Amino acid sequence: MKLYVHKDKRILHLMIICLGLFALSGCAVMGKSSISKGRMVYSEVINYTADQEILNMIVRERYAQTFGMLNVASVTANVKFRASAGAEFQAWESDSKTDELIPLSIGLAYEENPTISYIPVQGESTMRRLVMPITIDEGFVVLQAASEWDVASRELFRSVNSLQNPLRRPPSPEFERFIDLYVELRRAGFLRFGRTAMTKEAEPQYVASLSDYGSEHTADVRAFLDLLGIEGKTVDGQEIVLPFYISTAKRKTGAINVETTSALDWIRHAGSMVEVPAPHLEAGIVEQSSWEEEENRFITIRSSKSRPKNAVVAVSFRDWWFYIDATDTRSKQSFRLIKFLIRLRLDLEGGKQQVPVLTVPVG
Repeated sequence: MKLYVHKDKRILHLMIICLGLFALSGCAVMGKSSISKGRMVYSEVINYTADQEILNMIVRERYAQTFGMLNVASVTANVKFRASAGAEFQAWESDSKTDELIPLSIGLAYEENPTISYIPVQGESTMRRLVMPITIDEGFVVLQAASEWDVASRELFRSVNSLQNPLRRPPSPEFERFIDLYVELRRAGFLRFGRTAMTKEAEPQYVASLSDYGSEHTADVRAFLDLLGIEGKTVDGQEIVLPFYISTAKRKTGAINVETTSALDWIRHAGSMVEVPAPHLEAGIVEQSSWEEEENRFITIRSSKSRPKNAVVAVSFRDWWFYIDATDTRSKQSFRLIKFLIRLRLDLEGGKQQVPVLTVPVG
């Protein structure tokens, strides 16, 4: 396209104004584009690196090495636009017989300089929140967030009355049977947990309620109570209310006494399920795990000498890659639950919030 400039300067002025408006409109478009694209990019990167940080914690725990954490405090993106326009022209007389091209130029530069602030997660208060047992309120939140109640319950309870669930080892058959009944009764709507409607300090704050079950389920209810060692309850379809306590030095009879795990216990347990490379086992860098049957695992973290292509998250450690396979649904769900719990324990404000749960009237 050929552009000509008459010696009348008004045309030149009009062209420069148009170029300026074009540059400004380009800035507006680029500004919207930077927000729509930049926000998602930052969000994805922060989320993925947080996943890598947690996976790194699990792997390093398996190797009995220390780990650290950094929280992203803020992300500030400074966006700069620079627009430039230029024109080179030569006016000609009306009797000129030659047409001369007038080269025009316009430039638009976009620059984004993000500033990211990190806060080390450390100190006595952080360690206390990692090693302290999960509260009953937090336990309810974790179970509500879990896709598989049985898997989450195995990780949540270290013991229930006399039933033991040892860390880093498969649970006992009695504990497994208890979990199976617990999940079956909850899914059927016969077993509910909640706060009592009582306000007296001497009354239990939490209870488990067994109700609305028919004669075809009385055997399961009786087996559930027998595993807990609870006697003297008539199983005839009527409501059975059991006080629910965090386990203390002296367990209370006729109640459910639970000992919960900590966030660090979850990290350690997941670490015991890392598939350690054979050269590391042979060199004595790490010990063999007791987990052999993969179907009973809470999570499976695989290893590879080369970078895995089908991983939802992967980290490099000791010249090997450790990752969670994208086709392993249970491991993905369990990893998400571990991340959820760590955030719950390390979020100071979130840890102080009372989570609303089912209220079961008593008496």
